[in-house]
Amino acid sequence: MLRNFYYHNVAFKKDSQSDDAAIMGDITNRTGRDYTSVVFKVLLFGISKTPIGNTLMTINGFTKGQTRIFEKPIVGVKYRDIEKITRWEICVENGY
Repeated sequence: MLRNFYYHNVAFKKDSQSDDAAIMGDITNRTGRDYTSVVFKVLLFGISKTPIGNTLMTINGFTKGQTRIFEKPIVGVKYRDIEKITRWEICVENGY
């Protein structure tokens, strides 16, 4: 499992291309190594820890110590429903 990625300034907004919600923020690579590509999975939960959505995002060329800005639509989660999000998680799926 890849560790030591830190997530900052995470927020939700309306996707510019649809009525879906989008997640945005910063990710810092504190792993001590450079990556050609890292895939992250975003999980969203509602009341009673019920999953309400997820998405995958890829960051290419992620060097050690670097902070990258991200923004990713969450297809199927409407912007009007973001108040139902009570918790989010970002997990590393893979990196090389």
